[in-house]
Amino acid sequence: METFAKLRKIVDTANASITSEYCSRVCKSYCCRHGRICFRPEKTELVTRGEKLETETIGEWVYLSVEGGCPNLSDNKCLIYPMRPEGCRNYPVSLNHEDQEEIVILIDRTCRAVQEGLLDEYFRQIRELDTVIK
Repeated sequence: METFAKLRKIVDTANASITSEYCSRVCKSYCCRHGRICFRPEKTELVTRGEKLETETIGEWVYLSVEGGCPNLSDNKCLIYPMRPEGCRNYPVSLNHEDQEEIVILIDRTCRAVQEGLLDEYFRQIRELDTVIK
């Protein structure tokens, strides 16, 4: 699906544009201190640092509440940033998988980068493709 590939590229570029430096210095890694993070089961030990933390599995995803801070957060910096799980890499904009019938784009509007308009150009590009997504 050509449209999905274009959207994937835009979404991936948007997420990559928010640097770990921005997150740690500007927003103090808010998303890593509140809510939940999701990851694949094979990343459980990495994410939990081997601790027996309470997680919830829904389908093929594992969810961990990070109220108070992700176990991999130190001084607002991610200790596993280069190998962080898919759910963290796909933040604050996520796109469902290509095998789904309908394309769904989720944007976390609590993200400071979203609130400050740092991703507006990417959202404009997504809207331009909207006429193709019918």
